[in-house]
Amino acid sequence: MDPINLIEGARSAIYVRLEQMVGGPVFDHLPQDTQPPFRKIGEIEWQASDAKFDDTIRVTIEVITLYRGEDRAELVAMVGANRAALHDQSIEDGGVVIQQLAEVAGQISDAASDGVTHAAVQHFEMEVEPA
Repeated sequence: MDPINLIEGARSAIYVRLEQMVGGPVFDHLPQDTQPPFRKIGEIEWQASDAKFDDTIRVTIEVITLYRGEDRAELVAMVGANRAALHDQSIEDGGVVIQQLAEVAGQISDAASDGVTHAAVQHFEMEVEPA
């Protein structure tokens, strides 16, 4: 399977897993005027295996979570739900097998200029290979 198809398979599998496990809207493309709370698949990075002809790639997918309200603990809970849905899970979906799925970085913002909108960014790294 070509690396681009592995990337799409990983993106799709993470999207579906979040949609099934965390509730609330999950987006890949954010419709105009969408209001929080929601989750969105952000940047996707990948790197080929060290072995020249190995079909496995390492993919990092960014999950962005937005919340609007005065209790930032709600956003922290949403971030925790993302982690529970993805971290240390094996997923087979979209023609790919995802293993060694781990949250490797994250950040939760202070309130935006409106005083009530908060954002979180999490990076999940994984090994992806054809199913």
